[in-house]
Amino acid sequence: MEDLVKLGRESVQAIQDRRGIAHVDEIYAENAESVEAVVPPGRDVRIARGRGAIKAKREDWVATGCVAGIELLR
Repeated sequence: MEDLVKLGRESVQAIQDRRGIAHVDEIYAENAESVEAVVPPGRDVRIARGRGAIKAKREDWVATGCVAGIELLR
């Protein structure tokens, strides 16, 4: 469980530092899969297969989303 908390904190920090896309290379294996609960709007699949697809998903979030703020609760 400690490892998951550490990974979560590192992920939040990377996003706060605007390194969220680059962070994908640090935490995901080349053959990783990112699974959404449902097919997201504007997409045709709910599973992103491979590090490149996961990076593309994050790039899409950056291009189409607006983050008002992010806070790590301790």
